[in-house]
Amino acid sequence: MNTGTKTVSAKTIGTLSSIKILSQFIKDLSFENFSAQKHIFSSSKPEIKIDIKINTKKITSDVFEVSLLFFIEAVQETKKVFLIELNYGCLVTILETEKEKTRYALMVQCPNLMYPFIRKIIYDLSRDGGFAPLNLDQIDFENLYQSKDITAKEKGLH
Repeated sequence: MNTGTKTVSAKTIGTLSSIKILSQFIKDLSFENFSAQKHIFSSSKPEIKIDIKINTKKITSDVFEVSLLFFIEAVQETKKVFLIELNYGCLVTILETEKEKTRYALMVQCPNLMYPFIRKIIYDLSRDGGFAPLNLDQIDFENLYQSKDITAKEKGLH
């Protein structure tokens, strides 16, 4: 992240004194199977489009909520095949006084801890919906944080 003339990275952030996940949960989940609704099935692989957003919210002085929103659209020959919308959240305790370290933990470290669970949910959901399992690639949240490619919304972090 560019803060004035200083670039902040994992090397300058260092390690957090303490980060603890209190709970993880599905906040909202939707799977729309357009192929089944139209009784059209194909064995060819659809094109997958993924949009990710990260929302953070301060609950108390050291408790935060992090939400990862995944919008996944499968398209085949300009027709929607299926749509997955997943809002996955976690509550974390972060005992850190430096604002930039806290922000880094919320935008990079927490998503890294949450992502394996999100991958499993999406894999199972696509498979159970009658499609080949959607096995998402790893996401480099550090790189996204640096490039600001993820739409981020922060509440109460200032």
